[in-house]
Amino acid sequence: MALAAMATLVSCERAPEYVIGFTASLSGVDYLLGTEGRNAAELYVAKLNQEGGIRGHTVRLEARDHAGDLGALQGILRGLKDAGALAVIGAYTSAEAETALPVLAELELPLVSPSATAASLSGKRDWLWRTIMSGEWDAEVLARLMDQEGLGTLLVVASSRNRAYVNTYVQPLDAQGKVEALLVFDRPEQLDCAPYIQAAGFDAILIIGNSMESAAVAQELRANGCAKPLFVSGWAGNVEFARYGGASAEGARFVHQVDADHPGLEELKNDYFRVYGEEPGFSAIETWESLQFLCLALEGWSRGQVSLRQALEAISSFEGPTGTIIMDVNGDAKRPMYIKEVRSGNIVVVGRID
Repeated sequence: MALAAMATLVSCERAPEYVIGFTASLSGVDYLLGTEGRNAAELYVAKLNQEGGIRGHTVRLEARDHAGDLGALQGILRGLKDAGALAVIGAYTSAEAETALPVLAELELPLVSPSATAASLSGKRDWLWRTIMSGEWDAEVLARLMDQEGLGTLLVVASSRNRAYVNTYVQPLDAQGKVEALLVFDRPEQLDCAPYIQAAGFDAILIIGNSMESAAVAQELRANGCAKPLFVSGWAGNVEFARYGGASAEGARFVHQVDADHPGLEELKNDYFRVYGEEPGFSAIETWESLQFLCLALEGWSRGQVSLRQALEAISSFEGPTGTIIMDVNGDAKRPMYIKEVRSGNIVVVGRID
């Protein structure tokens, strides 16, 4: 009896719980990204534990809502570290990632971002890993589309909340002479597009904001009689943009890194719909990929021969639901891109770039 009890105690000591932190805006302006990400994370961890965890270690998700308040983010990260988090899934916007970097270095806490794509985050050996590719390639593809269609310059209408992300689009486009004017808004309902539309010195429009902001701006533009070709950023690439934008969103195009109709996503989509009653958006899919990457590293780390940082850096590629994602030594990803368009209220893939 004593030997059996001792064996049980030793077994428990050898397989402590692994804590993965999670933080996002679950109630703030970017709640769509955050809640989809949390849903996918909960689904992933539940499935992982049902299958035995990571080398016998169960996994617990410790989630925190920063409610879109960047000022709260660093304190939340410290709290997650104190709660035992080995690493964190988060930084759903580039502004969040930039805010997080100093405290990640201070705590030596790895953070894996599913969707922070600012070019300013690239090429750095820090404590941020991204399973998504830099958005500078999105701008390059948009410029190419414009050239193919004989479109000269853009009116760019952009959110003030995510400057690094906005610059990732605007700077390379401006360097190619593609930006006629830049209109920045704090809140879309305060936006007055009419003077810019009347000037009419541009051939197309690019909206840079989340899905709801971009839908509101598209409606404002169309209400003011602007029917010129419309592009939006990948940040807006959820079905909510098409749903709330309505007729104003029709024909809008954008570059994305997820094909939501890929057959490899069938199981995830079925499970997500069964639990949450809706289809997973790009944030959910990208969160799933980030957890695959992190848990693969945790599996290597749990063998006890490397640090978690070394285990993360050792992964040069991994298989996501839709194919191979390549990771470089700085924790930056390389993956296919998709050109998408809103057609009859749906988002459809119209092209792929490898």
